[in-house]
Amino acid sequence: MKRTELKRSTKRIPAKRGTSTAALKRKADAAWGQWIHTRDKHCQYCGKTDGKLDAHHIMIRNFNATRTDEDNGVLLDYQHHQLMHSDPIEAVRFYTRILGVEGYEALRRKAYDGVGGKYPASYWKNELARLVGLLEEVNQT
Repeated sequence: MKRTELKRSTKRIPAKRGTSTAALKRKADAAWGQWIHTRDKHCQYCGKTDGKLDAHHIMIRNFNATRTDEDNGVLLDYQHHQLMHSDPIEAVRFYTRILGVEGYEALRRKAYDGVGGKYPASYWKNELARLVGLLEEVNQT
C-alpha cells in the first residue's frame, strides 16, 4: 500500500486539560505562597518590605513531600531570590541560619524520603484545606 493511500483520521483530539490533581496542586501552591507572604511580611534576607517579594521554596517544588510545607518557604525580594538560585553555597548558609542545621537537615530528609511517593488528588485537596485553614486562622486574629 502506498503512503498516499493511507486514510487519515479527521477526528480532532481535544487538547488534554489539567487533571483535577494538577488543578488542586496549583491551588495548594497558591495557598502556600499566600501563607508565606502572610507569615513573613518582608524579605527574610535583608528586611526589605517594598518591591517584588517572592515566596521561595527552600527544597525545590519537585519534591512533593515538602512542596507545601510551611517550613519549606521563605519570603525574599527579587535580588535575594535570584541569589538563592545562583549561589548554592550562600543559599545553604542562609537556610541553616534561618532553620538551624537540624531543621534544614530534617527538611532535606523529608523531601528525599518522599521521592517516588504517590500524591493523589486527595493529598493535594487535604493540603489545600490545611493551608486555607492556616490563612483563615491568621486572618481572624
